[in-house]
Amino acid sequence: MKKILVAVAGMLPLAFAASAGAQQAAPAEIPKHSCSAPNMPGSKMMEEATVRRRFENDMKMYGTCMKAYVSERQAGGGGNDFHGRAFRCGVQGAPD
Repeated sequence: MKKILVAVAGMLPLAFAASAGAQQAAPAEIPKHSCSAPNMPGSKMMEEATVRRRFENDMKMYGTCMKAYVSERQAGGGGNDFHGRAFRCGVQGAPD
């Protein structure tokens, strides 16, 4: 009798873990962005005007790409936008 009781007691945590895992919904897949971040040139290279301009233009294009990705994700809405809504509420509700 003790062996059965010990065996059942040992299986209880596994049964609870299995039932808790079955109740949780799988998170939705969020697509990755396709923006490629520019490489920062060294400090000596940044002294050259052409290198600096190219880097600044690459940064602008990267920023534009990321903004488009974020606005696309926000427009999609759904359950994945909780943090975005919370952030916007926090920013809008902050005192000036």
